[in-house]
This record gives sequence, structure tokens and C-alpha cells, in this order.
Amino acid sequence: MNRKLLNIYIFLFIGIAFCSCSNQSPEASIITPVTGDEFSIGETITIIVNAKDPDGKVDAVEIMAGNELLTTLYSIPFMYEWDTEGYEAGAYTITASAFDDDGDMIIATVDVSIVENEAENAGNYFPLEEGYSWDYAGDVEVVSRTTGAADENINANVAGTRRVLPKQTLDLSTGTFDVFPVTDHYYSLDNNYDLDIVQTRYFENKDGITYLRAFEDNNGTFVEVSNPVYIKGKIVEGDEWETDPVIDLNTMLNLEGIEFTKTTIKSKIYVIGNENLEISGTDYETIRLEQQVDATLKGTLSMDGYTYDIDYVIDERIVMNLVEDTGMVKSEINYHTFTITFKVDGIDIIEIGLTGVEAYELDNYKISAIPEPANEVVSYSKSATLKKENPQAELIALANKINRLVSYSCTLY
Repeated sequence: MNRKLLNIYIFLFIGIAFCSCSNQSPEASIITPVTGDEFSIGETITIIVNAKDPDGKVDAVEIMAGNELLTTLYSIPFMYEWDTEGYEAGAYTITASAFDDDGDMIIATVDVSIVENEAENAGNYFPLEEGYSWDYAGDVEVVSRTTGAADENINANVAGTRRVLPKQTLDLSTGTFDVFPVTDHYYSLDNNYDLDIVQTRYFENKDGITYLRAFEDNNGTFVEVSNPVYIKGKIVEGDEWETDPVIDLNTMLNLEGIEFTKTTIKSKIYVIGNENLEISGTDYETIRLEQQVDATLKGTLSMDGYTYDIDYVIDERIVMNLVEDTGMVKSEINYHTFTITFKVDGIDIIEIGLTGVEAYELDNYKISAIPEPANEVVSYSKSATLKKENPQAELIALANKINRLVSYSCTLY
């Protein structure tokens, strides 16, 4: 054989052998979290791994917390959401092992800590404990506008009492919850303002957050509420959260001939900061919250042979002052716009509007026993069907009830 040709064969053989034995290992790093990060029990840790292979591909990435395999990922993005609920507080090493298509492996690690949840189970600013009660009183100063009638200036003294009943287990379509029922009796002290409402709201405390799970009126009408966050137990200046309830108003109203086809309730709470207040001669160091409520409802109402189209719009701003381990001591509800319009064949028949302010001061205390309400409990909705004698009066009563139900589903007052 030609020596020159033989040398070429030998060179190619050595080169091929050399290349087949020099696989480059994969590369891996953990982008998030980073060493030193601290998380509360129940918090979700997002683990993102950057893995690549210079001369091939990454076949798999294993993610571990301590000695526990959390997941194995086979394609990008190499990301995992680690739910720490149920894990003990302590130090954890997160390990990401990347394997390439030749079986080589590389390891990346970070060290993080999981700590006890600092938020109290009961919620510092909305304390729920059997026997706890709020007494409140205040003034309503609003202007009521109704088509075909003169504006009505309403100035009334109102009062109410909220009481926390014994904890109970509630079976709902979304699960089983341990809840505190909170009754609210809200009534007018003046004869010129017809107001007497009794409702019960069912609250669950979980991981320092309070959720509204359901509410019920004293007619026994019960409705489930889906609400992401009602109020946080640990409130920090600058924090904000949404409380957008999903409720079945048709069931809650329980009125013959009415059907809502669209219900959108948007609500957001902003933590403004500390504010010192003097209320009834007592100084309070409070934290100020402001809540914006926007609601749009559309539906139909059949009555007296007519079908009314209902358009409901609310723009409501609420200022609340809360004291840690006490609850709310003052609230002010500003009705920028509350309008409900009833139409027939696209023509406005009656429009009911409300602007003004409701302001309350609250006296919070704990009691050993729950007394009976001093006032007789009277249902705001005295009938399950609309009366026919005075349609305009019935429409006004319906508008007021819808307003109260929407507000109760997302507001703290």
C-alpha cells in the first residue's frame, strides 16, 4: 500500500477515535432562586434552570430539594413550581442535575431557607374568634335620584352589630372549609330611612389570609362566593390585592322574574399607611386602607307583562382604618356613582342613582357570651316575589338590595 495513503488512513482513524472519546459535559446553573433566599411555609418557589450541551442536547434535568426528587424535566423550559405547603421550616439545598445525550451529568446547587409563616392564623386586622363583636354607628348622607321624582336627600343615623359565631365546617361545591360565621344586623335609627338588614357571612382563615366563602340572609337564602383574597392578616404599607368575588346573584336575590346574564365585580384594596385617629375620645394608631369597587351587571326583569332590561353600574371608594388585633375602627363609603337603569324596548323607564357618603365609627370588644340583638330582626326583603301594586317602589327596593348584596360580597365594612 502506498505509504502516503496509509498515513492518511492512520490519521483519520486516530482523529475519529479521539473525537468519539472527547464528549463535552453539559452545562447547568440555577437562575432562581439564589443562595440565601428565604421563603415562608406554604409559599411557592419558582425554580428555573439554565441547561445546555455544547456538542449535543440535554436529555433531562432532575430537580431535588434535599434528598427528595421534586421532578424530572425533559424539555425546555426547565422550570418547576415547588409548593412548600406541608414542609418543615429549615435549610434546603436545591439541586439541578443535567444529563446530556451521551450520559454525562453536571450538577448545580443553591441553598435556601423555609421559615414559619409570620402571619397569625386568625388574621391580625380582621380577628375572628368566637364571641368577638363589633358595634358600629354612623351617618348616611346621600342624594337619591329617581326618574319621575324629585331628588331625595337622605340624612339618617344608622347602627349595627357584627358577631362571630362558633367555628363550623361548611361543605361547598368547591370543597370543605372550616369557617367562622359572622352575623351582621344593620338598621336605621330614623323612621325616614327604611333599612333593616340581617346577613351572615362565612369566613375561612388559611395561612394568614381571610377568604369569604359564602353568605346567607335571614330568609335562609345561601350563596357560595369565590373570592381570591378578602383581607390579609399581615398588612404592609404599599401592598395591594384584588378581591374580585364571583357570586350567583340570581340565587341570592331569589326573586321571581329576574335573571342576571352578566355579572362583573372588580375590587382592589390598597394599603396606604399609618394614620393616627381620635375616635370618641380614644386615640388609635391605625393603618389606612382604601378600596375601589367597580361593578357591572346586566339582566332582565319580567313584571306586569313587561320585560325590563337591567343595567347596573357602581363606582365606589371606601376608606377604612384598622387596628392590629382589634379590627376596623372607622369606615367611610363614598358613592361616586351608583346607577341602575330599567329599560323597555331600549327606552329608559326608570333610573335610580345614588351619590354621597356613609361614615361609621366602630366599638370593638370581646364578650364572654353573645347577647340577643336589642332590635327585632326584620328582613329587608319581606317577600320572595315582587309586589305588583307599585312597580316604581319595587324597582327602587330591588336596586337598593342589589347594591347591598354586591357590596357585602367584596367590602370589609
